[in-house]
Amino acid sequence: MAHEQNYLPAKFDESEVTTFTTHTGEERQVLRHEGLSLDVNFISSGFIPDVRENLKKMRKMECRDDDVFICASMKSGTHWVWEMTTMLLKGKAEYENVSKETRMMEFHWPEEFDSLPSPRALNTHFYLRLLPEQLENGSKGRIIFIQRNPKDVVVSNFHHRRNMTIGQFKHSFSDFLQIYLDHGFTVDWFKYTNDWNEIIADNNKLQIHMMYYEDIIKDPIGETRRLADFLKVDYDEQLIKDVSHNCNFKNLKKANKEVKAEASGNPNPEMNDFQNMYRKGEVGDWKNWFTVADSEKFDAVFNERMKGLNFKYTYSLKQK
Repeated sequence: MAHEQNYLPAKFDESEVTTFTTHTGEERQVLRHEGLSLDVNFISSGFIPDVRENLKKMRKMECRDDDVFICASMKSGTHWVWEMTTMLLKGKAEYENVSKETRMMEFHWPEEFDSLPSPRALNTHFYLRLLPEQLENGSKGRIIFIQRNPKDVVVSNFHHRRNMTIGQFKHSFSDFLQIYLDHGFTVDWFKYTNDWNEIIADNNKLQIHMMYYEDIIKDPIGETRRLADFLKVDYDEQLIKDVSHNCNFKNLKKANKEVKAEASGNPNPEMNDFQNMYRKGEVGDWKNWFTVADSEKFDAVFNERMKGLNFKYTYSLKQK
């Protein structure tokens, strides 16, 4: 399916593009910029702004005191928490008729958010050091940081990439895992998580609320209440229950198809890559995809790269 051009397609010199051959023999071209590894086909499509120019604008973006930035690596629960946040901020358990991609930093020029009423709930997968200076230095804005166990993150990324039309991944899960460990996709999960580990450990100026994907599944009412307290919104227990109910995985998946019309729910009406965001929403699905060898390979890299990590992950739950 054709993809409508929203922005001028980004152009690159050959020197800016890195071509590497994966262990499958496939050549992949990426633009490496500011620690990001971006698929050339995606950013040259005109679907999103030229990341090199956008990052400059992003750093100088004028934030508001009550801005909320939801930060997470890809496939860690950003859609889920964004919906919870928007409901709590407006005091109604009603779905937005747009998707979180319409409020995603890397998909738009910062000035496109100027007309949004306060408080704005924005989201991003980029490193904190690439986001607005006012957010990074703690002078304006609040941060919700989401984590999910990394093995389920890999599996969810695999299915997302397999369903994409731009830069679609067509090989096996084991092949995807090897590339994920060797090169990363857009953001290196290991570096991203280590960066946040340091930020939170050394923090004395940022307003950060940390959430775990698995905790929202285990205790949706409690996690919704904790989020409401952080956002400093007025609420009663009925609102907490209603938000928690409407934001359970089954209802979010249904609303994604029935409430969010394509014309407003996608950043591009012709883009189907963002219609399959809700797959299973389970904890421990990685066990259905990782072989013993895959798991050992991942654990070896994790143990080597994540020394001193303060975060604790839940890799399985008894599903209700």
